Amino acid sequence: YLSGFTDSHSVEQMAKPRRPLYCLPEKGLENGQLARVLVEYLKKNPEHLEMSARIHIASALTQTYPCKKQKDPK
Repeated sequence: YLSGFTDSHSVEQMAKPRRPLYCLPEKGLENGQLARVLVEYLKKNPEHLEMSARIHIASALTQTYPCKKQKDPK
């Protein structure tokens, strides 16, 4: 599920380029690393445990791997 989530995000970025929700390291992440990111997020945010898994994963990855702001070329 975690790999499918991140894979679909990558494919969507290729199909419809726009500001991504998160920016994973260039080498990517293994499933175990993704799971640890999610578990850490859930420990820090237990009040949101009843929300959808996709919301948790997106929030965890957005907080852990934010995209760097690109400077406007002038």
